[in-house]
Amino acid sequence: MTLVKNRAKSRRSLLANTSWLFGDKMIRMVFGLAVSIIMARVLGPEELGKWNYAESFFRDVSDFHDSWL
Repeated sequence: MTLVKNRAKSRRSLLANTSWLFGDKMIRMVFGLAVSIIMARVLGPEELGKWNYAESFFRDVSDFHDSWL
């Protein structure tokens, strides 16, 4: 009987944790989209392009650096 209760509790906890992780991911995606829209409106096409280019450059350099550590 205890094994059945432990499995049921484990499944509930797994479902609860998965729900929290999924919710967190959705909130981050919505927030990221909102920030991108605001940046696009404030910076304009040319400045946003420069920003994206610089961001991707530094991300690539960072990834390259991290791969050697």
